[in-house]
Amino acid sequence: MKAALKYFFLYALLVLAGFAALTVIYKIASYCIPGFTYSDKDMMDGSWLSSLSLMVVSQLLPIYVFLKRKYTNYSFSFGYRFGDGFSKKKLYLWAAVASVGCLLFDLMITMIFPVIDEWNILIFGEDSGPDSINFIDFISGCLLAPLVEEAIFRGAIERRLLEKDWNPWFAIVISAILFAIPHFSLYTLFFSCFGILVGWLYYRTRCIWPGILIHSLNNSLALFVIGYLLSDFVPSDFMSEDDASLPLKISIPLLIVGIAILYYSVKQIALLTKDRTPINVTETQTENSLSSI
Repeated sequence: MKAALKYFFLYALLVLAGFAALTVIYKIASYCIPGFTYSDKDMMDGSWLSSLSLMVVSQLLPIYVFLKRKYTNYSFSFGYRFGDGFSKKKLYLWAAVASVGCLLFDLMITMIFPVIDEWNILIFGEDSGPDSINFIDFISGCLLAPLVEEAIFRGAIERRLLEKDWNPWFAIVISAILFAIPHFSLYTLFFSCFGILVGWLYYRTRCIWPGILIHSLNNSLALFVIGYLLSDFVPSDFMSEDDASLPLKISIPLLIVGIAILYYSVKQIALLTKDRTPINVTETQTENSLSSI
């Protein structure tokens, strides 16, 4: 537990230190470079500079330190040897299907209870509309965020918790809660549930890549479906007159479909990873050595 908390607070300190360092750099630049202006609120104004700054301090800096210190890694190897019928392609396929279920669940909850989104914007100032997203935001949110967050919260924090002889669900839930904290908003419950899903997948495989796939696809689909497709392709006749949500006769069935997709895909992953034997470190090192000859 100490190591897991150490990793979490290290991640938080790196982000805070990064923000502090960039703030100092930008303020010095505003005095030294003609025409360059900067204030504290510029760090969160949605411009390309603020997006790049956020990407550096919240993703690139932490993952560099974690990889440098060997707290985590990006190994494609699974920590188990699975029984007959196991297929990596099937596992990644069902992980991709699970991401669709996650999207439908999240999207329909927002459609059924649009006040959640309104409160979120009012309290936290978050706006996920397409006009507020630039290319750097896409790279950061859909590619780097899954790579960094899965490596830290599953590949470092959950891994260390699973090394203890505790109930594995303790490790899964704790890592999910810690994962949700930096995403604090009215969607924190969703992030916790999402963290449990990818945490469970890491527990079943001891590999972060299936979780990275779910995370990346979920973020990408959310960006394009919520930000673009709904606004451009959903007929206005299907939208409620008093708000921007779908009527219950459409959103509730889609929510049920999302839950069904999520349940069935998780069930298939559980069946694929049912028979598994742990691979110890020496076996993995020997296999890697033989494969390099």
